[in-house]
Amino acid sequence: MNMPPVGRRALLTAVLVLFTAASGPAAAQSPTDTTATQDRYTVDAQGTPLSAALDRLVANTGLDLVYATDLVRGTTTHCQITDAPPAEALRCLLLGTGVEAERRGPERFVLVPQPDDASHTLSGFVVDAQSGEPLVGANLYVPALRRGTSTNPHGFYSLTLPADSVRLVVSYLGYERTVLPLALRSDRRRTIELSRSAV
Repeated sequence: MNMPPVGRRALLTAVLVLFTAASGPAAAQSPTDTTATQDRYTVDAQGTPLSAALDRLVANTGLDLVYATDLVRGTTTHCQITDAPPAEALRCLLLGTGVEAERRGPERFVLVPQPDDASHTLSGFVVDAQSGEPLVGANLYVPALRRGTSTNPHGFYSLTLPADSVRLVVSYLGYERTVLPLALRSDRRRTIELSRSAV
């Protein structure tokens, strides 16, 4: 059925409202909670089977996903993302799973295995933004992958991650927590500066 984009959006919103209303309180407790707000979506899929999370995303977004069932069987996702467009929500679900999405049209994606050499190392120093002093024991964490590290006695860190876009959370006691979006396409060195917190 051909429908103008505005009509599709209205229909999608109506389906989501009906789905939420029909499922009542259990929807809030679902392990894969995907909700929509004007073509932006919130996904909470901590430890959820990837196939179930993808099915829920397709049902709520209208994305056209093509993939072999064996590719995602036995794989879990740890995605948490808020207010994201459909393609970004899909990338979040696939992060750290060994699967990537290739765009084959405006709303069509084909899921394929990531190449074996799809990991890169992010390394560098975490320092005080004012003095440049290294921060020993600063924490670096990628929530979507549940992977992280701490700086050594020289303030140096090294973290090997899949080649993808990730959100790196950097924290240190007495300093402002920093969230850095990174697109890893090769090994990278980066000095991260943290500012003291006001409190």
